[in-house]
Amino acid sequence: MDFENLLPIAHSIVERVWILWGFHTTVVVAVLGWLITKRNETFDRYLKILSTIGYSIFYVVVMTTFIKTYLDIQYIVNDLLLAKGTRSFVANGYIEKLLTFNFWGRILLPFSVCSIFLIFILVLIWNDKIWNLLKNGKKAKK
Repeated sequence: MDFENLLPIAHSIVERVWILWGFHTTVVVAVLGWLITKRNETFDRYLKILSTIGYSIFYVVVMTTFIKTYLDIQYIVNDLLLAKGTRSFVANGYIEKLLTFNFWGRILLPFSVCSIFLIFILVLIWNDKIWNLLKNGKKAKK
């Protein structure tokens, strides 16, 4: 592919990353909201297992999609570097940013953030002591 055809593809892949971040944030906020409203009731073991499996599947799907999207960006960057070698061009900031793309450095952020939220949500699901402290703290203030 030539250089002019690669830039729109690169831009659309970068937009996919932002869409994925928005999707992840929305689901995490929804799950946290559900957990907070549901914790007034007792979580039985079946609901805990079901919630753990559901959120774990979501985590695997999101991380797989992040890795695939960042790999796509890396492939486009490699193609842009090849196209850059065959043609002289003046790079603007966007192109320079893409050409300095570091796959392993970039994938570390979503992996870390998603893993922290996974651990946090699983602790909220399984640790009844946290919820008992919150309930007792509210009763003590009244």
